Amino acid sequence: MGSFVRVILLIDLAILALGYWPAQIAEGGGHYLVLVLACILTTLNAVMSYYSISKSMGKKMGQMMGAVFGGMGIRLLILLAAVVAVIFLTELPQFSFIISLFICYLSKSVAEIIFINRIQNKSLSSN
Repeated sequence: MGSFVRVILLIDLAILALGYWPAQIAEGGGHYLVLVLACILTTLNAVMSYYSISKSMGKKMGQMMGAVFGGMGIRLLILLAAVVAVIFLTELPQFSFIISLFICYLSKSVAEIIFINRIQNKSLSSN
């Protein structure tokens, strides 16, 4: 879990560093804030996902699939509520937020798939 969190935080730092200059030259305020918010939301989502999937590894297939899809549904609902709240309850730039959220979500999903694949390969090679 520790190495996964380190990789996710490195992805966040890279995204924040690469997004700093474009956010600063964009007209209006709040563009860098939405980038930070997108990083926070997707980091929480990825860590919860990795934790729930890694805990369900090795269980029966039905239990594992229930944990994976149930957890995914709950996380997506929480993420949807956060996105709706940002879009409708704040004055932050919506387009910048959606693009930032997409980039952060996609990059962390790739990292999550790689790490889960490693866990699965380790468990298969040990059996």
